[in-house]
Amino acid sequence: MKESGKSRGRGLFSSVLAEFLKIYAFRVPQIAYVSIAAFMLLFVIQLFYFEHLSAHLGPATVTEVIPYLFFASWKTILFQLFLITFAAYCVAVDSQYGMIRIGCAQPVSRAQYLLGKTIAIELHVALFALVYVASLLLWVCICTGFSLSVSTAGAIGSLAARTVVFCVGLSGCMIAVSVLRKTLLSALVSSCVVFALFALLTTLPMRFHVEGGLFLRYFFYPIAGILPKDWPPDLAFPMQNAPLWQFLAVSFLTPTVCFIPALAHFCLRDISE
Repeated sequence: MKESGKSRGRGLFSSVLAEFLKIYAFRVPQIAYVSIAAFMLLFVIQLFYFEHLSAHLGPATVTEVIPYLFFASWKTILFQLFLITFAAYCVAVDSQYGMIRIGCAQPVSRAQYLLGKTIAIELHVALFALVYVASLLLWVCICTGFSLSVSTAGAIGSLAARTVVFCVGLSGCMIAVSVLRKTLLSALVSSCVVFALFALLTTLPMRFHVEGGLFLRYFFYPIAGILPKDWPPDLAFPMQNAPLWQFLAVSFLTPTVCFIPALAHFCLRDISE
């Protein structure tokens, strides 16, 4: 029994490693790392050289400036749409071109194959989120000075961790949706529709008392803990003061709820097409 468990563990690790390297071979991750840094630079130019953010804030620390750059770039939803597209593509490309048959022909179960692919995609998503936060920090340091302290490092670490959790949760939902589809186009469309539905759910009346369990209500939660005191009051975010455990629970339970029926469907679907 123990040997069987070890064998399954090695098989899952090998599956994750193979899928991770296969996705890396798409060249998308390498291009994304450079593109994310360039993407952040556009907002740096806008905020610091056209809107003169430094003049408005005066002498400000790194942690006081980061929320403005994060808010400006994060609210465009471009980074999130990239994650949605990336997750849908990595799942549906195998289905569209029949590569599922090859993958499931290996000595792994369908559940193990799908779990390995999911973990590999989520590892890439976590790296994208970390590069996003690292680019954020790099450009802010260049514009305000490299004065970093222990408290600053802690705040950036918290921001990075929360951003990774949110991005992994979002991509997990899109992976589950894409598993239910057979072509790239249908996976992309379905993922975008689900994202739009998640957004619409945030408009439900407060009398239903479900706002605490809605994933996209935590959209700006990553920077909730480092907002400066002079942050505009009209930009108060939903769930800003929600406890961390609640954010973690919603971020992990939402994709889990989506993934369970997707896994059941994948284990029963016809992959001979």
